[in-house]
Amino acid sequence: MQFTSNSSSEDGEEYVPPRKNPRLEEESPRAPPPVEANVMIRSVVQRVNEQLPPRAPSTSRSTADDRFELLAREVASIKSILARTVQAPPVVPAEHAPAKPATTFAVLDDLVPPAAPPSPDPKLETPQTVIADVTKQADPSRLAIVDTLQHFNDPDWANIRYADTQKKYLASPAFTYLELNDELTPFELKPYLHRSLDQTFGILTNMLLAQREAVQVAMKNILSLPGAPPELHEKLVAAFSAGSSYAEVSKDLLQVVCGRRAAVIEQRRDHVLSAVKDKYHKTALRRIPPTRGHLFQKDQFADAVSKMGGVTKVFRRPYESAEGRYCAAARQAPAVSPTRTFRGTAGGAGAANTRYRAAAA
Repeated sequence: MQFTSNSSSEDGEEYVPPRKNPRLEEESPRAPPPVEANVMIRSVVQRVNEQLPPRAPSTSRSTADDRFELLAREVASIKSILARTVQAPPVVPAEHAPAKPATTFAVLDDLVPPAAPPSPDPKLETPQTVIADVTKQADPSRLAIVDTLQHFNDPDWANIRYADTQKKYLASPAFTYLELNDELTPFELKPYLHRSLDQTFGILTNMLLAQREAVQVAMKNILSLPGAPPELHEKLVAAFSAGSSYAEVSKDLLQVVCGRRAAVIEQRRDHVLSAVKDKYHKTALRRIPPTRGHLFQKDQFADAVSKMGGVTKVFRRPYESAEGRYCAAARQAPAVSPTRTFRGTAGGAGAANTRYRAAAA
């Protein structure tokens, strides 16, 4: 006898549906079953029919309940299988997979070798270089003033006098060239150029400080006028105080002048120290700072030279430089010039005899 899902049995008894199991309904998946589910359901129904015993001509209510209870268990098993099938579809082995129809692209794939995977290509930063700052263009409004002051394009460009003006700000110490220490007097071989530059920058420093004082006096005189408005004080302070354009330019002027003078003083010191024999002595003497009047602090320099053994032991001879060449003292030695004299011979013929003698200095 085959089990069917008719609403009434063959003997006319009323069909009673099985009781619903709420737990099974909650666990049932909401996703629609795949196509293979129909095949599974048919196989389960067939298996249930095979397990059931043949129906007797007359059945009772308990027999029907047993059948539906068995069917409910099978349905629950099917639902569990379907849930697992929806979440993770079964993997079909390669040998049982359906054959792929041969196409033109498939043939081409077999003929053309597969492309190699892209190799890792790290991208580094693009190399760049920094270009030196180019000198900016001069302000056109200032070029005409420079032409007038410097007398460019004028035959009298070299006749600008400065010595008389410079003398007004020449002062000692500090605002002139620094004096040599007594021990170093014979060793400055090129005094004129370096001394002149040292003196010029010292005078420029004095002129800038004088300009600063003149501005302060002018501001004080303006503010002391009777009836000066309060706003005038604020305007003057804003125009000349720290952070203003005037203050920045004045600071830059002093920076350039003092820095350039420091470079000139360093050149003078290195020049005279080139006559030191020992390099360790030279390093020790270079550490002694200059003062406002001398290239080296007088007491420190004298003590250091005395501890090193004295001037004759520390320095080379005045006419011998560090490179072994002759200095100004050697150049001032008597020069040798050829002098030609004649003396007569016994035969009366004059024979030339050249001899050399030292010319008077």
